[in-house]
Amino acid sequence: MTRRISLSTISIIPLKSVLISTLMIFSNGCDQGPDYEKPTLELPLAFKHQNTDWKKATIQSSIQPDSWWQIFDDPTLNQLERELQQSNYSIKAAEYAYKASISLVKQKSASYYPTLSATSSVSRQQTSSSSTQTSASSKPSNIYNMGLSASWEIDLFDRIGKSVDVAVASAEAERANLDAIRLAQQALLAQYYFQLKITDLKEAALSNQKSDYEELLKITSNKYDSGIVGQQDILQAQQQLETLKAQYDDNTLSRAQLENAMATLLGKAPSAFNQSKTSRTPQLPHLPFQIPSALLERRPDIRQAERLVAEANAQIGLEYTAYFPSLTLSGEGGFQSRQFFDWFTIPSRFWSLGPTLAYTLFDGGARDAAIEGATFSYEQTVSNYKNTVLTAFQEVENYLAELRYLKSELELQQQAALHARQALTIITNQYKAGINSYSDVLIAQTAASSSELQSLDTLSRLLVAAVNYVKAIGGSWTTKD
Repeated sequence: MTRRISLSTISIIPLKSVLISTLMIFSNGCDQGPDYEKPTLELPLAFKHQNTDWKKATIQSSIQPDSWWQIFDDPTLNQLERELQQSNYSIKAAEYAYKASISLVKQKSASYYPTLSATSSVSRQQTSSSSTQTSASSKPSNIYNMGLSASWEIDLFDRIGKSVDVAVASAEAERANLDAIRLAQQALLAQYYFQLKITDLKEAALSNQKSDYEELLKITSNKYDSGIVGQQDILQAQQQLETLKAQYDDNTLSRAQLENAMATLLGKAPSAFNQSKTSRTPQLPHLPFQIPSALLERRPDIRQAERLVAEANAQIGLEYTAYFPSLTLSGEGGFQSRQFFDWFTIPSRFWSLGPTLAYTLFDGGARDAAIEGATFSYEQTVSNYKNTVLTAFQEVENYLAELRYLKSELELQQQAALHARQALTIITNQYKAGINSYSDVLIAQTAASSSELQSLDTLSRLLVAAVNYVKAIGGSWTTKD
């Protein structure tokens, strides 16, 4: 239970409670709860799959991920990313959440200052005749009131300060969350864009293959008409052409879906967005390697997790302040009269002024339970923070491995595609000359088509891995010469 009393009657508080509070004040000072220390975690000295030929990245003075996509040297991507900053609704929602957290900090900080309010009322009342000395006093009458009141909680035990600390840490976590969402949306747009460009390259490759297949079907038809080949060659040529057309349609579907996904990221209806086709092959940029410890400062999700730990720590301190009394200075004054014309006269004045002390004498262990719960919540956020850090290391290692091995895989596949195309040319010429059968051409066609499309798929995976790596290290960077 909570008792609010005047300092003039403070003697009714049990002496033992006063002494305990006084001792806690002098032993702990005004700052309640544990001091905040950033959680520690053993970090590796280097990443396992980093390429030693890469340049070492340095941490920029600004932790805000900026125009990292410019490393891909693609003007269209640059324009799309700039548009994303203004129109993406996930980013807008995160911005409003951050602004709301700033407003909460202002709200909590306002408690440092006095509260002043004014009241004015007119009421008509009648008292019970049985409770008055004369019957005349029980007649109905008007009561006119006008006054000012002020109150001010003195933050002797840092209750307001701790609530502000909680709000500030929460706002900082929201800012980090905004950075994380912005970076994630930027990366997602870049991934969709590069995948869409690969579908354009696939469309060009399939179109060329379609022309070759149609020409070969025509040659086979002429051979059939001349009685050189059987009907099975015609059927195989038609089957090969129809299969390729199905691949073309499937690739067109993939492009449409990627285009629709890009439209949503840009805050547009899919029907209102069209991305022009391109024949330019995207190039993998030069990427730096990152010091593992730098991730703790650069990655917004790690910064968010760390600020949540700080918020949970401040919450413990806030719960500790419940052990101390609250001191409020309050006063009010104004005019009260039964006659309107006497409302503002000297005899109608009233006022009161004095401090109020509130102290919880017994709560059934609620304060202890609140502190215990806040402590467990703190340990939970520490565990979440460490898990976020480890997950970040895992992501960087994964993308470093992808960049390293997919690049080698792409080079081998491109060489294999070149050889398959050369073999197809030779076998096709031999078929035209009647040296070999159409089955040989069919095998060569399948190998050449598969190799070319696989190399494009690997290029797509490599570009996505590059974007993911940039995201994993927290955005843009500078490099040492």
